Amino acid sequence: MAARHRFLTLAGIAATLLFVSGSASAAEPAAAIESDTPPDAVTVADVLHLLRSASPRLAAERPQIAAARADLAAARLLPNPTIAYGGGTLVDGANVNGVWQHQATASAPLPITGIRGVRIAAAQKRVEIAEGQARARYEEIALAARKLFVSILAAEERERILQDAHRDALHLREIVAGRAREGVAREYDGLRVATEAELIEQKAADARAAALDQAGELGKLLGFPNWRPHPLGTLQPLGAAVDAYADPKMMEESRASLAVARNSEQAAVAAVEVVRRERWPLPIVNLGVAETRRQQSTSLVAGLAIEVPLFDRGQGKVERSLAEAEAAAAERRLAIAEAGAELGRATRVLAERRTALANFSHDVVSHLPTLRRMAEDAYRFGQGSIVELLDAGQARTEAELAHIELVASVAQAEIDVLGAAGAVDQLTP
Repeated sequence: MAARHRFLTLAGIAATLLFVSGSASAAEPAAAIESDTPPDAVTVADVLHLLRSASPRLAAERPQIAAARADLAAARLLPNPTIAYGGGTLVDGANVNGVWQHQATASAPLPITGIRGVRIAAAQKRVEIAEGQARARYEEIALAARKLFVSILAAEERERILQDAHRDALHLREIVAGRAREGVAREYDGLRVATEAELIEQKAADARAAALDQAGELGKLLGFPNWRPHPLGTLQPLGAAVDAYADPKMMEESRASLAVARNSEQAAVAAVEVVRRERWPLPIVNLGVAETRRQQSTSLVAGLAIEVPLFDRGQGKVERSLAEAEAAAAERRLAIAEAGAELGRATRVLAERRTALANFSHDVVSHLPTLRRMAEDAYRFGQGSIVELLDAGQARTEAELAHIELVASVAQAEIDVLGAAGAVDQLTP
């Protein structure tokens, strides 16, 4: 009893140590994840790198790949043999075969139909599908992340323009105050300018809030809900050559969703071959020995068993697999058609937005400095009212904001073209 008590005590101590060490090792990854926070300021390349290497969004896709690889490993295995034992003893009658009889046999199916090879081929296709689905998910998130990145840059540019407009309004208030001291300005002019300055400041605050909100959306999209990154870079079009990405054949090779559709069709065809091979039953070979006691004798036992496909020859499974293969082929054709239409639409939208940006820059933006100077000089020399001067400032601010929107729309249209072509990783033209 004392020895048993000591054994139980030692076992309890060992279990406690294992629990403590297990808890400590389990806490280490959590601490590592918490300390591995993304940087506050990032470029587009940093965002894509974080998405590939550390995003919890994509981590959810990895178990699917592991499961498909496990199925591939299982398909490569040979079927297990079966070991059987049987025995008997004499109960009544003449002792012909001895009082005791023993029989031990080993049996194994013979994979002579080639089923193992086609199963491996089908499992490999399922691995490719799982990997392609992870890549397609990456492209989907990367496309949204890049467009959000542009939106954050545009919001910060809007805030900068409005802050400049607010400084101009404060400068204009000084001009009005100077004219008031000279006795040539009304009290209304000062109130009107002060009101305009407050309105512009409020719009700048709204733009700043929009930038913070979109930064939070970007962090949430990548799986870091408390991350609000600051984008590094300048809001400008990529200048991507549309013709380089408008080739449908290149799109079929590079776009992950189309690769998934292609592999799904090939996997369905492989599944048809698996079902057809499974229609042929595998012969089972038996080999063993039979032994009797008292009347000592040993015999070799061998046999062959095979299922007779008299009624069920797998007709239903074959028909079903053929229908699934036909559906997979139709889905691939539909995916290619939809992707081609999406690419065509994206290229047309990009061309229209580029034209609009070029026309606006030439017809409006180039004249903004002259408009401002003329309105300010007219007010200084008493040839214009405060309303005209404020209208000129508002027109200039609105034109600059519209220009930012056009630039952002061109950049996002370029990203749409890259996404439709399967080149969402492309950072430079």
